[in-house]
Amino acid sequence: MPSCNRRVSIIGVAIASLFAVAPAAHAFSNQTPPVTITAVNLDGDNRVSGGGVCITTSASFTQPWFCLVNTNPLYRELTSLILLASTKGSTCTIYYNPGTGVNGSEIRAMTCAP
Repeated sequence: MPSCNRRVSIIGVAIASLFAVAPAAHAFSNQTPPVTITAVNLDGDNRVSGGGVCITTSASFTQPWFCLVNTNPLYRELTSLILLASTKGSTCTIYYNPGTGVNGSEIRAMTCAP
């Protein structure tokens, strides 16, 4: 029986490790596949409440606009990232809260690569 207990312990540690990593890896439940930014809207058109910069992407989504809310703690940094990524044609993954009706989805975070 000692080998059976050992297997159970190893499986238990493996499962515990999985759950310990999962929350950090999935902090945002909605994300796009890698996309490029096709348009940037800087005119202050509030597609979401408190909206700032809004973008459209190379992929088609239910809500065509993704907007950065000006209360996001990383508003300046994400705005800079959006402008740089759109200029360079970078590939980005957008983490967001889905929008409703004609409103855009709220950008929570982004990751971009050259």
